[in-house]
Amino acid sequence: MTDQTTSLAERIHGESIDITETRTAVVSLIGLGLKAIQFGIIFWLMAATRLATLQPEPSSKALAVFFGVIPGIILGAIPPYLVQYRDWLDPLDYSWATRLIGELILLGTYSLLFLYHPVTGVIFAILYLVSRFGIVSAIYIGSRI
Repeated sequence: MTDQTTSLAERIHGESIDITETRTAVVSLIGLGLKAIQFGIIFWLMAATRLATLQPEPSSKALAVFFGVIPGIILGAIPPYLVQYRDWLDPLDYSWATRLIGELILLGTYSLLFLYHPVTGVIFAILYLVSRFGIVSAIYIGSRI
């Protein structure tokens, strides 16, 4: 029987998060699917309320793409890598406050980029999802080779 103070992350992952374990990798990919749904809901809400429009075009299309690419890759790929290979991040993972701050940073970045220009927000979301899938898959598959 589990203690009532045991967090959900501790129940799923045990003492530390190890993406090389099948259960953790699957849970990470399910969470990634939920992130895609969150991005879709925010996209729909912003489009339905017309908070963001495609006009006017950004003054620099290269800068708009850059604003989507860099944070998408950084927020998508770096956290799983650090959690897997840097032990000092493990205790932070179990804190609800840390998870809340992470969600606020992620969804806030997406929303701000979407307000800047919807295409920039979509580029961010796609690269976040692809880089997160790529790093989790690489860590899991790499451990099997």
